[in-house]
Amino acid sequence: MIRRIGAAARRAGVEWRFVREGREHELWQCGPSSVAVPRHREIGEKTARRIMTDLEPILGTRWWQG
Repeated sequence: MIRRIGAAARRAGVEWRFVREGREHELWQCGPSSVAVPRHREIGEKTARRIMTDLEPILGTRWWQG
């Protein structure tokens, strides 16, 4: 998921950078917005969908389909 967001951020011309590590999540900065990404091999569908929709204002509507 992190690679996919990074690729979308590059296409959108937005900075995508690591901020800090937590016990179960990593905090990432995407443009002006921060997003917590779980540090699990597999991320649940609801969590992934929330992350993707949270980034829509920055990366564009349905950015994950591009």
